[in-house]
Amino acid sequence: MVKRILLITLATIMVTGGLAFECDDDNEESDLENISIEAAGDTVKSVSAGETGEFDFKVLNHTEQAESLTVDVPDGLNELPESWMWQICIKDACIMPGNPATVEVPASGSYDELYMHVITDDEGTEGKVTIEVTGIGTEADSLTFILNIE
Repeated sequence: MVKRILLITLATIMVTGGLAFECDDDNEESDLENISIEAAGDTVKSVSAGETGEFDFKVLNHTEQAESLTVDVPDGLNELPESWMWQICIKDACIMPGNPATVEVPASGSYDELYMHVITDDEGTEGKVTIEVTGIGTEADSLTFILNIE
């Protein structure tokens, strides 16, 4: 009788643990779908040395609540020649590197007046910058821009 109770208890623990694990996986997948970042044009461009490349993008909120989203280029995702620089711009205001941009995105909406400026110099032939968008309690999404010198 004791063996039967132990087997039933063990089977119950195994089933309950499996269900809890599956629920956690479903929550992670839904977080990835809460926010996203999309190019609003080309992600690869060419300019002459000394010119600025401009990339348009937008962030999207796929939730039923307004979200405050952070847009930034985290350390290690900037692969530009040393003399080049990047800026994130919201409408007409540009933010220097090291200062993340924050935008308010309506429920089930988007914020699409965002730009990435890549300022070139005479050095280098190609640069790559990856932008990340994050929200509170959500996974990050990213987008990479490449600028070539003609």
